[in-house]
Amino acid sequence: MQREKSSHIAVVGLGAIGSQLLPLLARMPELTHLTLVDPQSFAEANVHGQNIFRCDIGELKVAAMARRALAINPDLEVTALPAAVENLPLAAMRADLLVACVDSRLARLIVNEIAFRLGIPWIDTGVLGVAHLARVTAYFPGENGPCAECSMDARDYALLETEYPCGAQVASEAPSDTTAVLASLASSLAANECQKLLAGDRQHAAVGCQVTVDARSHRMISTTFRRNPDCRFDHAQWEIAPLRCSLQRLTIARALASTGPMRVAGHRFVLQSVCTKCGLRFDGLRLDRPKSRCPKCGARMIAPAFDAMIDRLDTSLPPEYLDRTLAQIGLRAGDVVCGADQYYELLPEVS
Repeated sequence: MQREKSSHIAVVGLGAIGSQLLPLLARMPELTHLTLVDPQSFAEANVHGQNIFRCDIGELKVAAMARRALAINPDLEVTALPAAVENLPLAAMRADLLVACVDSRLARLIVNEIAFRLGIPWIDTGVLGVAHLARVTAYFPGENGPCAECSMDARDYALLETEYPCGAQVASEAPSDTTAVLASLASSLAANECQKLLAGDRQHAAVGCQVTVDARSHRMISTTFRRNPDCRFDHAQWEIAPLRCSLQRLTIARALASTGPMRVAGHRFVLQSVCTKCGLRFDGLRLDRPKSRCPKCGARMIAPAFDAMIDRLDTSLPPEYLDRTLAQIGLRAGDVVCGADQYYELLPEVS
């Protein structure tokens, strides 16, 4: 059966809520493409709280859920990305709608920024097990609507997971005590919002509105909020031009001639990195995507000091760096680079 319009949803996080949401999305007749993002594998402990079978234990979540989606709807196109969302090229998250089923403030803010930069509506989900609460909120970039940071204050920012060059970390937020029942409730709320937004029914969608269901007292609470003029996030949508090139051949010097000084939003470049476990040292310029891992033992690689990091590439780099290719410093197809006065998406050359 030929559909009149294709619809693409990207789901970030396939744990309690995400695993319950996926079968609901796969059954939507209007959906043609699913992108699944999660770096983890299913474990024994997930069986009781997540929508999985015992045969899924030990398998990557994106692989197991992709198989489930295709078993429900073989006509779906499914893209499985076994990575943390912050490690992916920005353009890899292009879709008609993003859904965040994550369990930390930091991850939500990363999805929030991705959605606004690409101009994509997104849905945030969550549960609080101890209070029997399930919630959903929709955000629509553009116009004068709020973002996920508009309701945050200084204390909220202080609670964000922060990693420093020395490797020390500030604690993340408390666990939500998710149950399969509450996760199912949150996923149903999210699926309902997905259908509204895909149909263009913003009037009845939870845009700028947090809908919370109190499963203990059978109450539904709807809280509206507006854009905060003092929000730390700039809410900007980027106009992104294509830059077709061979990453294996294009040198930094030649790229700078086209783009001007170049940076990758949300990331820095490092001149040196050290493994926090085995001490392996890597000298040389590369993009420091969050959570980059040691090729020897798999532990976290960090920049040993702030002066080993730079925010952007320009012609003041030593000649040995300027002669390196974009692939050699870790850039990938789909990365969006910020030039002097334009944003560019790195795309493969057309053969």
